[in-house]
Amino acid sequence: MRRAGWQAWVVPQATAVHGGAVSARRAGRMVDEHRIGSLDRYYAREHRGLALLAFRLVRWAGYVGRALGFGLGATLSGRRAWREKALSYRRDAVVARRLFRSAP
Repeated sequence: MRRAGWQAWVVPQATAVHGGAVSARRAGRMVDEHRIGSLDRYYAREHRGLALLAFRLVRWAGYVGRALGFGLGATLSGRRAWREKALSYRRDAVVARRLFRSAP
């Protein structure tokens, strides 16, 4: 950037707040399918048969387990952030199941 004539400024008082994947959640289903599908395509390129089946089942079960765990935790504790995580993992489980069922 300096070679292009830009200047670098430092502002010590500046702060940044990470929103925890807010953009990805707002983008919706397309981003979910790309994020989960890209890992699926990579693994399918490298593995076949039972290894691929086991990967897909374990990944799906992981999403389901996390959705149930965070959902139960949210119900017991009343934490809104845990409820949001439960819903996010539920969406991931739905996408993983759809990819699993449509894959060769």
